Amino acid sequence: MTKRNGNRPQTHFGLALLAFLCTGPVIPAVAQTTCGDQVQVRQGDTMFSIAERCNTSVGALRRANPEIDPLDMRVGLYLHVPGGSAPETNSASRQYTFRAGDTLYSIADVLGTTVDAVLEANPSLDPADVPIGTVIQLPRDGGHLHTPDPAEASVSISPDQGEVGTWVEISASGFPPEVPVKIGGGPPNSEYRVIDRMRVGQNGGVQTVVRLPEAAADNVQWVFVVATQDNRVKAVSERFEVIGGDDGNASGVRVTGTLSREGVECPALRSDDGKLYTLAGDTGRFSAGDRVKVRGEVAQASVCQQGTTIKVQSIQQAG
Repeated sequence: MTKRNGNRPQTHFGLALLAFLCTGPVIPAVAQTTCGDQVQVRQGDTMFSIAERCNTSVGALRRANPEIDPLDMRVGLYLHVPGGSAPETNSASRQYTFRAGDTLYSIADVLGTTVDAVLEANPSLDPADVPIGTVIQLPRDGGHLHTPDPAEASVSISPDQGEVGTWVEISASGFPPEVPVKIGGGPPNSEYRVIDRMRVGQNGGVQTVVRLPEAAADNVQWVFVVATQDNRVKAVSERFEVIGGDDGNASGVRVTGTLSREGVECPALRSDDGKLYTLAGDTGRFSAGDRVKVRGEVAQASVCQQGTTIKVQSIQQAG
């Protein structure tokens, strides 16, 4: 009955629930949309709020924008708005029939509530065994969940420095319970890239571990971000110091090439542009013939007798 994709529950069947909730007896006369042919996504918008604002239905918006992920609508994105009349939900019937692929998580996600709220409305329901066709009662409050003050959200990291590939523990709090969030990162005061996605715990907390991505190598500092899908609640970590990052120091160097047998006292590296380097420090498991990317600084004095000597800070396999 219940399907999962990795550690994340499927939610696309939950969207059918949202369409079900937002469609019902409709006024026969067709009215024009109040938003014109297009509408721009604003801060805090959801497909449901846009449907209400534009006098249409979620189902109609989904059909008009099949390429749009309703759980990840960026601010500034334009949606096509079909003409139509405003939907009327049947408030007398707060029920839903389980379909193939549905989970309690997907239903709670679409309602903007928690699994606990759904179970409270269905005390005899076994969450581990809900057969297809089971009729469940929906929470009386419509499933609207109190959204925490964004100022309450926070995120901490450990450690606070390291090189590319370092595992970083992310701990966040103050988020709406059991909603999907994005884990991202980027240079301070800039846009962030999504690294991972997960679901907030029942206590509003997030605990995960991510690797410092390759993109951080071009920066001295990096920050990690935890944000809800609509970015309404977002927290930014303290700055992470990138060891070996490009800080503009003349002695800093990053070289990509192939390890060779040319070294006498130290391992040698022939760069892609033909220059010869020797490496002072730990080269790990790599040996002659391996293509690597080295980060470090130019040694002012070294026992290595050939080429330019690099004091190795990090070395990893190159593509």
